[in-house]
Amino acid sequence: MELFAPGCLGTCWYGKYHYMEPYIGCGFSCLYCYARFREQVSAEMQSRASRFDRPVTVLPLPELLAAIKKTANSGEVEIVKLSRFTDIFSPPFDADGTAVEILRALAESKVKRIIITTKGLPSKEAIKLMAQYPAKFSYNAAAKPRGEYRLEQCPENVAQRLEAAAEIQKSGVLTTVHMDPLLVGVEDSEALLAPFFDGLAKLGLKRVMFSYLLVNSQIAALIKEKLTPEQAKALLARYDGELAQVLPRQEDTAYLNLKPELKAESVKRVARLLKERGFDFVLCSLKSGRESDASHAGCPLCDGKFYA
Repeated sequence: MELFAPGCLGTCWYGKYHYMEPYIGCGFSCLYCYARFREQVSAEMQSRASRFDRPVTVLPLPELLAAIKKTANSGEVEIVKLSRFTDIFSPPFDADGTAVEILRALAESKVKRIIITTKGLPSKEAIKLMAQYPAKFSYNAAAKPRGEYRLEQCPENVAQRLEAAAEIQKSGVLTTVHMDPLLVGVEDSEALLAPFFDGLAKLGLKRVMFSYLLVNSQIAALIKEKLTPEQAKALLARYDGELAQVLPRQEDTAYLNLKPELKAESVKRVARLLKERGFDFVLCSLKSGRESDASHAGCPLCDGKFYA
């Protein structure tokens, strides 16, 4: 596992960025998390005899911070994406201050842009740090309506996460709400979406990107294990067709997509509700809206840098 790795071609910002992986694993450990099944992560966990839901830093903290500072000041890295396989605010590293120290090392470096996508609740220290460097940060809060069940393992603190996002936005940081992944038939009804979007608008959070759950056999097995048989059957019945590889030259990124007619209906509804409220929004083109797929008609696709 590399601490810094070049972005993948065919992904956001056209691959002109670097992933940074400070941890192995993620304390949120959501049921749909593709990261735990990626070959690099599995091999690293096996070599360390660790578990995905009990993350460890890739190096002892003093060595980790030194390595981050060295690379971030080398001039070779301009955009840093946190992260491909984990969450910078993953427990316990938010609580013990590790996350803030990592972000400070990046913020004080030559790096021009630090892109965070998180299900976490950043500490006051982290929010204050971002406010000191608003032009360097892009903050993306993963949040969505609460359906009859959830696949997330993070705390049910969406209101607090969105309040933190609003505070971060007020400091001048580009802030986006990520509804990722939206569960069709569970979280995408107008009855749930309308008040959720109204709440975002009240907070001043009017940038949204959304995408849909992708499923492979390993994710499906976890869903069957954790949900009731009826819930799992209904959710998985919405997927069909052949596995499609999301990232080039990475065979372990093959997933099933939603049935096209179900996705088209959902996209139309989400886009209408956002447009009615004057939101700036896109559908994730990487996960849920490739040009060859007509089910996004009427909804703008991400241009690869919507929240950069």
